[in-house]
Amino acid sequence: MIDSDLSPSKSITVVDASKQLKLSGMSTPSGKRFFDNSMLDVFRVCPRKFYYRHIRNWEPSGIRVPLIFGTGFHAAMDTIWAGIHGNNDFQLLEASVASFLKAWNSGGMGTQMDFDTFPRTPARMIDMLTEYIKRYRSQIESVQVLEIETAFVVPLSLENTEIFYIGKWDKVYKDRLGINILDHKTSSSFANTWMHSFSPNGQMDGYLHAGHMTYGEEMHGVMIDGALVSKTKIDFMRLPLQRQVSQLNAWLWEVTDMIDQIELNEERLLELRDLDKPLDYMAAFPKCTTSCTQYYGLCPYHDFCRFFDNPDTHEIPDTMIVSTWTPFDISENLDGTLKIEMHPEAS
Repeated sequence: MIDSDLSPSKSITVVDASKQLKLSGMSTPSGKRFFDNSMLDVFRVCPRKFYYRHIRNWEPSGIRVPLIFGTGFHAAMDTIWAGIHGNNDFQLLEASVASFLKAWNSGGMGTQMDFDTFPRTPARMIDMLTEYIKRYRSQIESVQVLEIETAFVVPLSLENTEIFYIGKWDKVYKDRLGINILDHKTSSSFANTWMHSFSPNGQMDGYLHAGHMTYGEEMHGVMIDGALVSKTKIDFMRLPLQRQVSQLNAWLWEVTDMIDQIELNEERLLELRDLDKPLDYMAAFPKCTTSCTQYYGLCPYHDFCRFFDNPDTHEIPDTMIVSTWTPFDISENLDGTLKIEMHPEAS
């Protein structure tokens, strides 16, 4: 039964569980499991991709410029939102550019001068931040900023204390309408497809589920804070989002069903690994062949699906590195509550 009463849940008590630790994701010694939107999104796209990324922990090697640029933009936004009071525009720009460059250089871009990354360059970021401060300073000053880069952990429902939904809010602020979650997004286009991509959207629904569980009736909505990354112009767009309780209940059912599917496929995989002789194919985490090519290009695991009928019997290829998806440190306190901390690189 899905809860319709999304009441605040500030302190989460861990109870004993008999389940053994599973294969993917984050867990505690008591057997609690934690899922975030990034993991669930991969499974939505393709269960076999989930196997490669979150069971085998394979990730493509090499520098990904859009990711590094976006990480730097988020770092700059943290500096602006935290320092909006008491600093003039020049001081805000100088500090936010320093934050961007720190993330940019940490991502390996400081020495990458042999290829053109425009418009994802430090010079372009300076122009973007200048315009952002000019456009939104008065609006940021008018609200009460409650949280900056805050990790959250909430149960899927008040009746389910074994499975938790975790994530990170970019900003949480309060205005005359109530408490809002602000999410920074960089995009190469503000076309209709981009604007419509947030309704329905599992990440936004999950934010609001966690927001209602944390703040109760004060929770109002999500604000998408879009930044255009374009060769021809600099622009920004704000999109307000809200959900009805019935819509959040639908999200909760879908996520619960998805986690059931993940656990079922994990059990199948464990059974396959117990066989005396491996099968010549992997009867778990099926491929979704309509997801091999998408707007962002070819799936990084495309060739493995072409040539590895049973990838569970193959070693990691040279084009991949082992990278476990653990954006948070989760521990259990002596009083049974959970503690979640972001890794520095996850912010």
